Amino acid sequence: MSGGILLTSFPYSSKSWMSRGGDETLRRLTGRLEVSEDLAEMKEEKRKMDMERKVSIAELFRSPLYQQPIIISILLQLSQQLSGINAVSAADVLS
Repeated sequence: MSGGILLTSFPYSSKSWMSRGGDETLRRLTGRLEVSEDLAEMKEEKRKMDMERKVSIAELFRSPLYQQPIIISILLQLSQQLSGINAVSAADVLS
């Protein structure tokens, strides 16, 4: 509940404020008046990301390019869960 209330005080996401220009929000976040270089870099990065090919969830499991990394990551997570190391790590952080 308090997390939802707290989220209302954060600025819009970068995607949201980039679509509106973003100058004012970026100035508030960085504390600098000159943000045009940063804004241009962000727009260039967004343009490059828009050109990247999108991968669906189904393609992750079907494509040989993604099969090995996805299987390794699933096995690593599964072994961490089954060995109990996640509980040990969480207990260390919480205490």
